[in-house]
Amino acid sequence: MIQSTECPRSFSSIQEECEYWKQEARSRLAAQIELQQEYEQSNEQARIYEQELEQELNATSSQYTELLRKFELVQSQFQDLKNKYVQDSNRFNQEVTQLQDANQKLAKEKDSLTMYVRDLEQVSTNATENERALTCTLAQREQHLMQTMQRCSQLEGQVSSSQLIFTEVLQLREENVNLKADVEYFKSKYESGVQDQQTRASLGVLDNNILNNFNQDLFTRLQSIEAHANSCQQALTPNKLHHHPSNESPSTHQPSLLKLGSSRLRLLRAKSERISPAKIRTLNPIH
Repeated sequence: MIQSTECPRSFSSIQEECEYWKQEARSRLAAQIELQQEYEQSNEQARIYEQELEQELNATSSQYTELLRKFELVQSQFQDLKNKYVQDSNRFNQEVTQLQDANQKLAKEKDSLTMYVRDLEQVSTNATENERALTCTLAQREQHLMQTMQRCSQLEGQVSSSQLIFTEVLQLREENVNLKADVEYFKSKYESGVQDQQTRASLGVLDNNILNNFNQDLFTRLQSIEAHANSCQQALTPNKLHHHPSNESPSTHQPSLLKLGSSRLRLLRAKSERISPAKIRTLNPIH
């Protein structure tokens, strides 16, 4: 601080005043030098501080630039992440909406499938009951089939017996034909005019005895065959066979055989009546 130049005191002489001012000048010069040194030191420190500050400023500036670059990078990444988040959020919202719709559809399908399963259970129960009923029906059908097979075997036996009857009828027809041939032979022989009266008489008696015996045997056999045929026809009537559709082929052949046997029996009766002993006597000139 600069002191005032006024004289602080009074001097007794000029020399004393000069000494005073010289001393004052030397002290102020020393203070000036000291201040100059302090100033230079302060300038040096200021330069050092300035260099340090510049270095710190450069470092801070580079750090700021790096941080700014990183901030911009982070900001761009943040913007990208934000956009991605928005896109993912929208996509997730759409997926959630779709899943909700699918869940509703699945719930409806579940309800429909539950009803379908209940219907299937009901159908299964009905099928089980029908199966039980069908099992009972099959057992009854099998029993009925066994009865039908037994009846069929009986009818086959009756068919065999009717075939035997038909064979006997054919044999009787052949015998009747042979008898007719014998009658024709004897008739022609009688009409030829044989001279031997005793021979003709013996032949006539012989013919009459043979014809009587044969006709009696023939009538007896015809009556027994006709009775057996009537019994077979009554056993094979359609009223007794309507419960046996599996035996249709034998039953359709039986009436024709019986009708044929009956017609041939009637024919044999007529022929036997035509060759009775009374009619032969009319042809015999002895009687």
